[in-house]
Amino acid sequence: LLTSGKTEGIGRVEAVIGAYLGKMTASERVLDLTKVKHDSYALNTGRLERLSIDEGCSLAYGEPLSFHLDLTCDSAISGAMLGVGFDTAEGYRVMTLDSDVSGKALNFSKGKYRVTFTVPRNPLSPGLYNISCAMFSGGAIVDSCAAGVWEVVTGQSDVISNRGFGGCRLAFETEVLAL
Repeated sequence: LLTSGKTEGIGRVEAVIGAYLGKMTASERVLDLTKVKHDSYALNTGRLERLSIDEGCSLAYGEPLSFHLDLTCDSAISGAMLGVGFDTAEGYRVMTLDSDVSGKALNFSKGKYRVTFTVPRNPLSPGLYNISCAMFSGGAIVDSCAAGVWEVVTGQSDVISNRGFGGCRLAFETEVLAL
């Protein structure tokens, strides 16, 4: 077990995990990004200002997931990509949503914008996730920050998340052929 970088000794696995995860608590549904530390190497021609879960969204496994990223652009930004990442408490990235995954970049004029991310079925297993946000343009970081912690809960129709932590379970197609 480490405390402030110093080894305090070993302990039962559950006790050590509890010591680390016990310090992690869920944030509010609306995260004010103006109050968190942003990347000091970013261009700062645009600012990520707020990340919020849609009012009708439960943030539950297996149910629709929808959230909004509000930003301000001080000048025109072309060929932009917005991304939101979900990491486990241990720092493992289990899901990234990038706006350019379809090959289409975003273009912004000077002004304020709200970009909505929608996933038809939340693939994240119940648990706490560190959320980070970023905006890139032309390969350069316009802005990025660690936003907070969101808790994914068990959904009403959830019958499989109790199989243990799986991180991300995507919907996919299967086909069975007799041989």
